[in-house]
Amino acid sequence: MNRRLRLAMTPALIAALLPLLASCAPRKPAQPPSAPTDSVSASRRHYERGLEHARAGRPEEAARAWETAVALDPTFAPAYFALVDQAVAAGNLRAALVRLRTLRAANPAVKHVECVQSSLLFQNGQTLQAMRAAQEAVRREPDCPQAHSLLGMTQLACGLRQEGVASLRTAHRLAPSDEPIALTLAQSLAQTGRADEAMRILLPRAQRQDASVQSLYLYAWILSERGDRKPPAYQESLQLLARALQQDPRHLASRTLQGLLLARMGRDVQARPLLEESVRASATPENLRALAGIYERAKDRRAPALRRQASEMEADRRQIIEARARYLRQPDDLNAAVKLARLEAVHRNRGDALVLLQEALRRSPDHPEALELFHALRAASSGSDMP
Repeated sequence: MNRRLRLAMTPALIAALLPLLASCAPRKPAQPPSAPTDSVSASRRHYERGLEHARAGRPEEAARAWETAVALDPTFAPAYFALVDQAVAAGNLRAALVRLRTLRAANPAVKHVECVQSSLLFQNGQTLQAMRAAQEAVRREPDCPQAHSLLGMTQLACGLRQEGVASLRTAHRLAPSDEPIALTLAQSLAQTGRADEAMRILLPRAQRQDASVQSLYLYAWILSERGDRKPPAYQESLQLLARALQQDPRHLASRTLQGLLLARMGRDVQARPLLEESVRASATPENLRALAGIYERAKDRRAPALRRQASEMEADRRQIIEARARYLRQPDDLNAAVKLARLEAVHRNRGDALVLLQEALRRSPDHPEALELFHALRAASSGSDMP
């Protein structure tokens, strides 16, 4: 029976795919933009010198060389992308996004700027802005599979399931051998009731001797969740997870799923440490409920608190996804925009919240709730590194 899988786009699933997402945003255009030959040549020399400094562990010298490359030719994209990578590695998202905006202004023809911008924003939790950047990436580069993939992921995170699957299908059609895109499409298909199709995408990858950790994990998850959750499927899933954990013994998503399956099979002694580790690292309704079941069977008084936490987290997740979908389908509804801004702020996503409030106040400058929340967020953001 092919039914919709019960897990949503959970933090554990996203975390399993985000290392792959980084590869969805190419950092270096194939060709530098047109400019006088001597300028390009000088910029390239400083750019390559910066790469040598970076490989030698001299980040300050690397940055100085890349800054020189940009100064000599303000349209030389590789140096910008190198500075973006360096800013991201240092945890300075604001600086990375400023670099990208500067590059786009200096060189309107360069590719993949919006892809990188969308990827960075999405990984930072700024889902609405990430989706808008992905939409612009698709508009500029309709044949770019990474742009469609990022658009699909952000649409799914906003509750636009049909649109998200359609975008990911386009990405997969444009790049059928791209594993990150294939895995993301398979996940989205499974979540929307098409597990059999998802497994057809994943099976050839999971059967390979050199199958990736992510493909093994995702195939194990879909296999364990489809049908009637029969124990034989659990055993096969556990075998796949064992292969994944041979490659990466600390892969959290695989260890979490391993704990969930062991708990369902009544093997609480083995499941408990895995689920406790998972909850400490990244609590979700799924791992909280599974751990609560183990505690209940052990007469541990912590079980009711875990179940309450799981219910509250699930309600919060559902509320914000529904609010995003409502706003995106009714963008002229000021009250929907302000309600979503408040929810984004509660979820510590002040970037998206401020953007929503700015847009609302441009249309209704005296909207009392928008003004109150806008000033509160501005005060809270003062001096922060929020982009």
